[in-house]
Amino acid sequence: MSTKLYLRKNSGNVKISLRYRPDRQTNIVIATPFTIEAEKWDSKKEIYSESFKKKKPTNEIDKKQNIFIDEFNFKLSEFKTSIYSFILNNNFDVSSRNKTFNNEKSLFIPFYINFIRFMFKQ
Repeated sequence: MSTKLYLRKNSGNVKISLRYRPDRQTNIVIATPFTIEAEKWDSKKEIYSESFKKKKPTNEIDKKQNIFIDEFNFKLSEFKTSIYSFILNNNFDVSSRNKTFNNEKSLFIPFYINFIRFMFKQ
């Protein structure tokens, strides 16, 4: 099981996407409610890059930028924590549903009438 936050594009304002892989065959990608400029994203740490923070801000603009970066990273870490806890709490249920879905999908129905009966059961 792995999760990763990443950007789908390399320029402009981009939505941050979450990729969840419960196993090697399954790849689930969803868009998060967060957007960021691609140049300001740190892909290794999966946060707003700390290099854009000012070391010792003297004016109000730099202070607000530092506060914005800290708040953004905090909200993103809260989001990651809630997603991870949801996945861990529901991992068995989701994986069992996924297995049954894959098994149903590969079901072989030789006759048309059997197909119709199968669809009515669904």
